Amino acid sequence: MKTIGAVILTIILIHLLAAAGGVAWLGLTNRLSTERLHKVKDIFALSLEDEKVKAEEQAKLDADQLALQKEKDRMAEVADGPTSVTDRLQEDQMKRDIVLAKVQRLQREMQDMNRNLEFAKAQLAKEKNQLDADRKAFEQAKEDMETQRLDADFERVVESYSSIKPKLAKQAFMELIKQGKQDEVVEYLAAMQLRKSAAILDQFKADNEVPVAAQLLEALRTRGITPEGELPEGVMPMASK
Repeated sequence: MKTIGAVILTIILIHLLAAAGGVAWLGLTNRLSTERLHKVKDIFALSLEDEKVKAEEQAKLDADQLALQKEKDRMAEVADGPTSVTDRLQEDQMKRDIVLAKVQRLQREMQDMNRNLEFAKAQLAKEKNQLDADRKAFEQAKEDMETQRLDADFERVVESYSSIKPKLAKQAFMELIKQGKQDEVVEYLAAMQLRKSAAILDQFKADNEVPVAAQLLEALRTRGITPEGELPEGVMPMASK
């Protein structure tokens, strides 16, 4: 490394000596004068001035290009501005359309729910009416069955009173009257044949039984029924209608 450095230093010294010798030779041979030195200086000065001017012109050109590029960018932004606004407006409109679609869907769902609710209410009312009708029909059928049963029972009771001896029937009727069931006795007598009912009434002979017989006859008379046969002593016969 030291050898290489020495070689380079030697070469530089040789060039310097050569340059100094050249300058001295130019001076001795009158080839280098003060005027020529000034001219060389002017040449180099002009070159430096040109370089400076060129550098300034280049800087100005660069500035102009930069300004032009900025202007182009600005114009591009301005040109793209309406498109961006349009895009934003379209995006906003799309969002509004989505929201509106959701609202409309919810409204349709609410309407469907309301229709289903109204339909359910109508069905419930219909079923309730049908249930009421079925219950009424059941109650009526039950009542009819009970009436038929009572009628059948009543007929059997009347038949039973008609089949026994009048004296026994009178005693049974007196027991019912004592229980406050005189109206039932009247119903039984009214349903019997007139001959049978007259025979039973003829058994009311005791002093406390005669007024009872008169009340029974009066009740039968109001129904248009006058039993035939012997009446209890003291009871006036009633005309048949």
